Formats: sequence, structure tokens, C-alpha cells
Amino acid sequence: MDEYVGKIEFANAVGARGAKFLKYASDKLNAEIISNDTDDLYILYFSEATRKDPTWSRNQQVLLDLLDNPPPNSRVLVVDFDRDIYIEHRRGGKVIVDDVADLEELEDKSLVKCDDHRLVKSGPSLPRQHGKTADTFPHRHGEIKG
Repeated sequence: MDEYVGKIEFANAVGARGAKFLKYASDKLNAEIISNDTDDLYILYFSEATRKDPTWSRNQQVLLDLLDNPPPNSRVLVVDFDRDIYIEHRRGGKVIVDDVADLEELEDKSLVKCDDHRLVKSGPSLPRQHGKTADTFPHRHGEIKG
């Protein structure tokens, strides 16, 4: 009985901070993901058993950070699901980070974090400079004609 009371207290606490709480059902979860109108969606998957897991405090802290200081245009779902505990980050319905808490743990290790879609894989090359600087920047020598 205490486990249900703890789960209800947790659901109420995160709900008061802006998260939406769901009991797992694939059709409900898929509907929530599809209807998400924000850029970023964070989903905490947990069960009462995982609240006793050593990783619970880390995941709970990441969740609270997301709720207290949410990234712009983001939303948080909390899903009661009998699996491992983790926080998934989705953008445009697609998973971009499998476990945000693991990523948060790596942030203090001077690693660079960037989404693949933000990388410029190809583009125009820089113009080659020929001649002297005066040829490249004629306005520096009063050579611009109006």
C-alpha cells in the first residue's frame, strides 16, 4: 500500500511542477508523443521498483532540473512503466538522447554536445584570396568608386 501512496505523491509533486503523468499504455503514450506541440519532449520512464534503484536519485534530480528550469519550448512526461529508469529526449517525435541522466553525468567531463541536425556537413567553401590585402579590401585605401 505504501508503494501506491509514494507513487501518487510523486505524481502529484511532478504534476504541480508542470509534468504530465501517465500510466503506460502504448496507444496513450504514442498519442502524447504525436500530439506534442513543443520542440523538445522529455519522458521519464519509471516504476515503483526503480524508485529503489541506485540511479533513481540522479534521474529524479535531472527531472526536477528540467521542471524547475525547463529548456525553451519543452514539455515533460512522466510514465509509470515497468522497465529500467531513464529519461528520454525527443525532438520532432524522434529520440535524440536515450538517457538524459547519463548525458548530464558526462557534461562535466569537457565533452562537446551537439545534435547531428545542427552540424553543417557540407556547404560553400570560403573564397580564395588572391593578391594583396589592398586588392581584397580596396576601401581601406580609398579605392572605392561611387
